[in-house]
Amino acid sequence: MRGQKVKLVARTLKDGVFVYMLDFVDTDLRRRRISLGHFDKRKAEMQRQEKERDLLLGVSETVKMRLDEFAKDCLERTRGQVRETTLAHYGFTVRFFIEAVGNIYIHQVKLEHGERFIQFCIDKGNSESTISKHIRQMKRIFQLGVNRGQLPLNPLSKLKELKFTPRPIRTLSPDECSRIFKAVVDLRDKLELRWDLMVGLALSIGLRKGEILNLTWRDIDFEKKLVEVKSKKETAETWSWQPKDSEIRILPLAEPLVSLFAAHQNQQAEGLPYVFLTKERYERIQAKRKAGKWNCFDSLSPVSSFTKQFQKILKTANIEPLEFHDLRRTALSNFFYSGLDSISVQKIAGHSNLKTTASFYLAIRPDLIEKTRQASSGFVADLAHLWHTAPSGSNNGKS
Repeated sequence: MRGQKVKLVARTLKDGVFVYMLDFVDTDLRRRRISLGHFDKRKAEMQRQEKERDLLLGVSETVKMRLDEFAKDCLERTRGQVRETTLAHYGFTVRFFIEAVGNIYIHQVKLEHGERFIQFCIDKGNSESTISKHIRQMKRIFQLGVNRGQLPLNPLSKLKELKFTPRPIRTLSPDECSRIFKAVVDLRDKLELRWDLMVGLALSIGLRKGEILNLTWRDIDFEKKLVEVKSKKETAETWSWQPKDSEIRILPLAEPLVSLFAAHQNQQAEGLPYVFLTKERYERIQAKRKAGKWNCFDSLSPVSSFTKQFQKILKTANIEPLEFHDLRRTALSNFFYSGLDSISVQKIAGHSNLKTTASFYLAIRPDLIEKTRQASSGFVADLAHLWHTAPSGSNNGKS
């Protein structure tokens, strides 16, 4: 047919049997004729269309890559430019994408594959925010392929993220914080970790769980009453770890926490570089590292029972289940209520984007909601009284 770059040609063999062949000019401007080895017209037409698509996209035989090969190449080229955990997350998303659409060639990926991937994620029970994250990551990977000359266009460039309503920010009231402190003290002989110090760090300066669990004694300056959040190098004593936004933060330690840290250091076994790991757990981790069974995800939470212990504290404090990260949200929200400006809170929090600070941490504390209700009651009291005492029928809008 006119306009086709690839022609479907039937060739008769010596024994009278004919096969289909593809006739075309390749990307090196050489005339080629390839035998398909069969005489199934429908199958041959599909193969012709695929070869046509390859030529239109400028894809040669030497650069054809399946999704798994493309992902491996992309991640290897990007290694060292972003955190290892980020690469691992991207790798997981690509494997998820392959599970949804198959391990097809990258130049075969179209918008419809992205839509199929979205439905696959929905069927798997992923939340809207998680699906949107997967979409952003796949679009980014294909864009890197475009930038590196492996693809002419990003096949998912027009794929839209799902719209979703962010969850309400959960913060703790002063009473809930006090109950958690009391529960920590009551359970101190039944908990593996120093939860008084961890809860204190989260509520006072908003440290993340990973930042707390990867804190070493070298990060604490007892004289200046400061704690430093910084990345760790891979050494015999410590494992590689980076804060979420990879920035060094130096934060103040309240006097009560300084004395508690000093007492904890005196009681801890000698030779332990990490503040919150017991000797037994540290030795188990070192054994896993030596055996090559330790990875970047393990360093994010080196205490496997962390969540279980925290939920036990909440149950003792008679507080509904929540995330440890909610303590951080409470701290950052309190900074705003204390009068700190958004730039200062951004620096304390370690956010690379001010939008993150504004979007996720401008929460209304439960106790402020109640105070607002009490303060506004007087304004509407007269309205309620007039409404209930007005003659019947006076509010129907008729003259």
